[in-house]
Amino acid sequence: MIGFSQSKIINCSTDRVFAFLTDMRRTPEYITTLQALIQLTDGPLGVGTHFSEIRRLGYLKYKAELWISQYVENERLSLTSRFQGISTTYHYVLTPQGESTQIELICEILATGIQQAFTPLIGLFAWVFDGRHISKMKEVIESTHLR
Repeated sequence: MIGFSQSKIINCSTDRVFAFLTDMRRTPEYITTLQALIQLTDGPLGVGTHFSEIRRLGYLKYKAELWISQYVENERLSLTSRFQGISTTYHYVLTPQGESTQIELICEILATGIQQAFTPLIGLFAWVFDGRHISKMKEVIESTHLR
């Protein structure tokens, strides 16, 4: 398995960080390559909720489907996508730190078949395009009324 992790302390309560994280309309504010995230299933967010995402990576534009694979209110949100034999999961783990919240992003990339040979390159692309987005999330949360 290839991937990366990053952790930040956000000066905001865990329930407010989780509320921001699960307000999918706000995702493009901190994932700058994301152009649209559209919920495909009805109802509240939870395990199994599906989305369609459109991203722009340089001159390339691609569309993928992802779903919530883990959802524990105020503790964890995991989003998984599969594309041509490659499974990518982003785990967001929240831990209270007094009046602040530690958020850890853990990215796991798994591949099958011939795609396994490309896993290190895919991990590099994931880091380049998504590896720093919790820094941006921290900046957005701490600069808004969510404090």
